[in-house]
Amino acid sequence: MYNILIFLLDDDVSKLLSALKNPDKQVGWIESTQRQFCEIMKRKPYVVSGTNLSELIEKFVLHLSEAPSDCYFDRKYQADANVTTKSLTSIQQLGIKMTISYGKRLNLLRENAENDLCQVLMHCENFLKQTSIKSSQCSLRGGYVSYDWFASSIFLIMRGNKEKTVKFLQQFSHLLVSAFLWIPQLHRSFVEEGPQS
Repeated sequence: MYNILIFLLDDDVSKLLSALKNPDKQVGWIESTQRQFCEIMKRKPYVVSGTNLSELIEKFVLHLSEAPSDCYFDRKYQADANVTTKSLTSIQQLGIKMTISYGKRLNLLRENAENDLCQVLMHCENFLKQTSIKSSQCSLRGGYVSYDWFASSIFLIMRGNKEKTVKFLQQFSHLLVSAFLWIPQLHRSFVEEGPQS
């Protein structure tokens, strides 16, 4: 069976990761990092996968979420190790089964991954409830009624590591781009705008 995960630590990837570990955050550091990443993807796309990919996106989002100017959503959520799993809808159950099946087929997940993914989804639901932006976008108010494929994809990228997934998603949820890439974040971010005085 062909394994699509390659765990090569290429020199270019090593340089990029070390730059992300201690970025000087001068003007243009994001553009410089993006340019390096694009060059690597053009020349050697096979080296940016698996562990390398998860580490790259973790470090990049960590640095973005540390800069107040890049944070749009404010949260003070502390992850509870014993988050309670509520009953899941049939759509959520199906989504979890599909994610776990796919992850196991790629040898990314271990046996207890289903419970870990359920807990990740509950953490996401809890900390996304704490976001709000005043808006009159009635169609987006309320919870997201479908399955959270974005959180599940991050869970797979993080190889089923519940703690890393929750930490990444918390940091990512501060950024404005999260409202565009993470559909449940978009739905949770809007509250009814009160009457103008």
